[in-house]
Amino acid sequence: MGFGLRVILWMPALAYEGVLLSSGRNLASLGQVVTMAFFGALSGFLLAALLTIRQCRRQRRFPTSH
Repeated sequence: MGFGLRVILWMPALAYEGVLLSSGRNLASLGQVVTMAFFGALSGFLLAALLTIRQCRRQRRFPTSH
């Protein structure tokens, strides 16, 4: 799975999770919801990058012959 696909999957998923977590409180304003969505998307991007780097290292370390 490539970096682009990971970004497409992780960023919206974690942004949506941030929205759900911030709107779970009754006192969440629109700014808080947007901020949590941004932080969720940022963490999704970083997670996608981390998993891609991990996969590249694993492929270099244990080459497979296809």
